[in-house]
Parts: sequence; structure tokens; C-alpha cells
Amino acid sequence: MNNSRALVVLLFLLLVFMSLIAKLFRVQVGNHEKYSAKAVHQQNTIYSVKAERGIIYDRNGQKVIDHVGVADFAGLSEEIKKLLKK
Repeated sequence: MNNSRALVVLLFLLLVFMSLIAKLFRVQVGNHEKYSAKAVHQQNTIYSVKAERGIIYDRNGQKVIDHVGVADFAGLSEEIKKLLKK
């Protein structure tokens, strides 16, 4: 009786793991083009991140740090690779 119960549990677990492996294969191999295109789009999209912070005062009420504007920096991976090859 215990052997048949263990066999059923083992077969169930084997079925679950086989379905997970099939799903991983479908995602990695079957949908390669879809996720590859998403990755390229994500790498080449320009995001604007504003990091404004408040003024920091010390315990005497004097200004220690103030917000200062900085220049933006952007680069394309293809252009950087071309520059590094030179």
C-alpha cells in the first residue's frame, strides 16, 4: 500500500517538473524573438529620472546641502562599442 502511494506521489511530482521544464523551454526557445525584441527596446529606451531632493540643515538651522542642478548624460550602447573599438 505504501509503495503504490509513494509511486503516485512520485509520478505527480515528475509530471509537475516536466510541465515546468516544458514551460521554460517554450519561454526560452519558443518565445526567443519576442523577448529579444523586448530586451533591445528596453536597452534603447531613454528614461528621464528626476532626483530632486530637499535642503539639508544642521542642528543649528544652517544650510548644509542645497539642491544643485546637474547636466544630463546619455549614451547609446552601439556608439559606445564603436568608440571602444577605436
